[in-house]
Amino acid sequence: MLNVAIFAKDSSTLHTIERLLESYHTQLFNPHCYTYPIHLNPEFRANTFSFFILSLDDTDIDALALAKKIRQLAPAVPLILTTTRQRLLLDLLTLDIFDCIPQPIQKTQFFSTVKRLLFSLKTTPPLFHFSEYQKKIRLPCENILYFEKKRRLVIITTLHEVFSPYLTTTEVLKQLDTSFIQIHRSYIINSRYVINLGNNNVTVTDSHEEIINLPIGRTFQQSVKQKLRRL
Repeated sequence: MLNVAIFAKDSSTLHTIERLLESYHTQLFNPHCYTYPIHLNPEFRANTFSFFILSLDDTDIDALALAKKIRQLAPAVPLILTTTRQRLLLDLLTLDIFDCIPQPIQKTQFFSTVKRLLFSLKTTPPLFHFSEYQKKIRLPCENILYFEKKRRLVIITTLHEVFSPYLTTTEVLKQLDTSFIQIHRSYIINSRYVINLGNNNVTVTDSHEEIINLPIGRTFQQSVKQKLRRL
């Protein structure tokens, strides 16, 4: 699990960034939230962080000083900036910013930045293991859209390919984290790709923006809606 320090002036921005990290991966990040202006206290100094996220708005008079202090204490740790303050960008870019995300933060751009950051940190996302035609395969869980059970087979639909190994539902669920939700006796979805929750179905989309509607089983409806509405 990666320790992440998040800095923002208001709690709503902190919660937005925290929810985006959880939506990207539920078990990969351990966020530590700080409001500022702050004194970087012993708790902050005692933690070893994998990266920082600093949010600025038009009234943040101490933003540059805070960014410089962070960079002084942790010169090699990646720093992501989100801001509406265009006039500060030149000053902040001298601090070796990993990326700058405009506000309001868009989920697609945020995920793209985090994905590049994880690659730079050489952090390997969880893999799903199975065998197909006597060949061992490992898939990044983040690339899986959904699983469909068909008798003894499980159809694994990813962003780019489809696989059909022999697996039980129990064997599938054992390898998945809480970002995957069973919505039906035959379907398990990756909540990262959900774009709509209906009364009796869930809509997911792939990298080509193809729309896929999957049914919610009657016995799963209440738990599915509770889990998805928390994301």
